[in-house]
Amino acid sequence: MNGINSKERGFRELQQQKQINISRNKILNFVLTLFILIFFINSISFGQEHLIRINLLNCPFYSIYKNKFPDKSKYSFPNSSFKSFDNLSNKQYSILNNSLHKIKSLQNTGKSSGFFEGLDVNVKGGYLKEIEENYSTSSVYQNLKLGKRFSDLFMVTLSTGIENAKRVEVNQPDRKKWYDNTILNTEFDFNERNSISLFGSGSLSDSTFTSYGFALKSGIDLDKIIIKNYLTLSYDYFYYWTQVGQYYASDNVDLNYKDLTISAGYFSGVVDFNFVDGFEDKAKNPNSNFSFEIRYKILKKPAIDAGLQYSSKGFKYYSPLYYSPTERKLSGINATFYNTFGSYFLYMGSGIKVDNNNIFIWDADGEAGYFTNNFSLSLSLSRYNDPFYTSYNSFLNITKSF
Repeated sequence: MNGINSKERGFRELQQQKQINISRNKILNFVLTLFILIFFINSISFGQEHLIRINLLNCPFYSIYKNKFPDKSKYSFPNSSFKSFDNLSNKQYSILNNSLHKIKSLQNTGKSSGFFEGLDVNVKGGYLKEIEENYSTSSVYQNLKLGKRFSDLFMVTLSTGIENAKRVEVNQPDRKKWYDNTILNTEFDFNERNSISLFGSGSLSDSTFTSYGFALKSGIDLDKIIIKNYLTLSYDYFYYWTQVGQYYASDNVDLNYKDLTISAGYFSGVVDFNFVDGFEDKAKNPNSNFSFEIRYKILKKPAIDAGLQYSSKGFKYYSPLYYSPTERKLSGINATFYNTFGSYFLYMGSGIKVDNNNIFIWDADGEAGYFTNNFSLSLSLSRYNDPFYTSYNSFLNITKSF
């Protein structure tokens, strides 16, 4: 229907997705075994990163250095609002590197830190409500994330979450569901711009693996121009209500020049063999997504950005199990604001889009919180409004670094 899904009526209880085949199990078992082996090998390494972090407190660019490790810096600031480590000038790089070399020399006389030294703990809890044409869902969710850096080159993150969800559908009985998901991610940092991550996750409630794969981050510094690339190859169990997943590859490129950022991304996936074109036929469902964005930093204090966006998304087949437009193109603009007030911060963002059928879409989000060197507390609210999909999300985020 003009590239927009009309939700199939009368959809009811589907049989559970078949267990992942033997070849997938062999691959995932190998990856998980590798994770465990690497974990124990690196757990005996010297706690050099924590020693550097403690002694960098007096470094002029300590706050910038923290951005080298997004898992730490994002706990104090919204993801898109702090000054990026990648935007440093050559002079700033030189000052920072000199400080790092001096501090690293302390490792020869330092003592190995305990397990809790350098550990980051993040707790998030919230409420999400989604409204579509023929049904609505509401869920209360909570997540616990533990991140531990064992050396300059290696970090492990373990995250586990659980949701209590309810689905209300027109002319159908209400449905309730408990869903859990646990993720293990290992990251190898070759330098400040290049790293590789191996990850895997699973759900006990759905008795399935929910993701596995790897992500490669790379970057090139051409003095005034910085190019960053993010490549991911993975399997993703993306919609637990109908128990569907897909294999995919995605690549995103960012080009930074002074206050200008140009980003482009491409996604290609194949949804598992399942229902398409109603409940009579089954097939694998290839799909792709392209995105392009231009952003400009208007002010640095407070930080104000504005951007233009374009994206297109399409599936080969329509499926009643998940959102699957045959061709939908979106164009729009957005802006963000971020500022600090002593130990408090405020972030706000909003955008508008129009699709190729002249459907108007808007979204807004905000986050306010308090942070110190080792602790942060924030509250976030967001709203996404599309005639075919609307969501309300709110959550409390607490982080402590040891």
